[in-house]
Amino acid sequence: MTNYTSILRSLVLRCVCSCPFWIAGWVLIKRADGGWAAAGTLMIAMALFIAGASIVAPAIAELVAEPTGSLYMPPGHAEHPAPMYGIVDARRAKGDYEGAMTYLEEIAAATPHDLDAYVKMVHIAAVDLHDLSRAETAYHRGIKAMPTDGDKSALTVMYRALVSRYKDPTRPEPVRTIPLS
Repeated sequence: MTNYTSILRSLVLRCVCSCPFWIAGWVLIKRADGGWAAAGTLMIAMALFIAGASIVAPAIAELVAEPTGSLYMPPGHAEHPAPMYGIVDARRAKGDYEGAMTYLEEIAAATPHDLDAYVKMVHIAAVDLHDLSRAETAYHRGIKAMPTDGDKSALTVMYRALVSRYKDPTRPEPVRTIPLS
């Protein structure tokens, strides 16, 4: 919404630049008479009007598009892109758990208040790497970074569930089945 001054300034400048074309076209129309003999003059006059309009058209289009542009690209949208967790999921699916953890560390450094990064770090450390001390380190880092109590409690619930599941040595490892259908 702050672009209106620059758009209006551009519109005025473009109108001033297109005025000679419009004036020349108007003069040619006024001088044209004689039926079909004036057809060439009228065509040149129309070409001058179109040239003047094409100079002004981008500023008018920008003025019309400015209010609706924020619907598709809100302010600040490009400044903070969402983290790409697909890379983490792909590395994890390939068995590259350390690579997934490294990428999650980068995400956590770039967006420290992102709950998902810490949840995935705790989950990969506990479930895939079987390293509960690393899961605990990621959990404590996440608790320090979370701005709201809701995020802290969500991370705590998840961490406690994973730790209680994998700390009990008598509990068998869960079997992953592949559906046949």
